[in-house]
Amino acid sequence: MSNAAPWASTAGNKFREVARTTENPTTKLLAEGLTYLTGLLTELNAELAHVEKQIQALRSAMTVSGQSWTGAVPMKT
Repeated sequence: MSNAAPWASTAGNKFREVARTTENPTTKLLAEGLTYLTGLLTELNAELAHVEKQIQALRSAMTVSGQSWTGAVPMKT
């Protein structure tokens, strides 16, 4: 799993605060947009973690069954 989620969460909180406190409408819109993007990044990171777990389970199942892994996805170290 990447470290994008903690970074995005921290950045999202800061962008939310700016959106709440600024009086500049352009800054407010920018901060709201960046808050939205950090939320999407967090969701994407969670989905990536799910896919990585599925790949690991498939590799484990193939190893237990005696089959070799020949997929295009390299093993993470």
